Amino acid sequence: MIDGGIYFWMLPIFRTIIGFCIGGFLAIMGGWMARNFNQLVGYAWDGNLHLNIYLIGIGLGAGLGAYVAWMNLTSRWYLLGASVFWQYWEG
Repeated sequence: MIDGGIYFWMLPIFRTIIGFCIGGFLAIMGGWMARNFNQLVGYAWDGNLHLNIYLIGIGLGAGLGAYVAWMNLTSRWYLLGASVFWQYWEG
């Protein structure tokens, strides 16, 4: 990447916008999944615990969405980690 070029400024802005979009989408999906989980268990626990399950679902979705926009796909440790996980899962 050339320092001072348009990509030097546009790439971080683009990644930030994509991080907000994907993070917002996955936060909504995480909230819906947590709400469905709470409904499936029948709200059997204290109300504060169900609220925390809901907030954790939203937080995990938003955090994963922000990570996806900024992750580095050129490193090989993603492939190595996936292959180790796959071998462990099959084995």
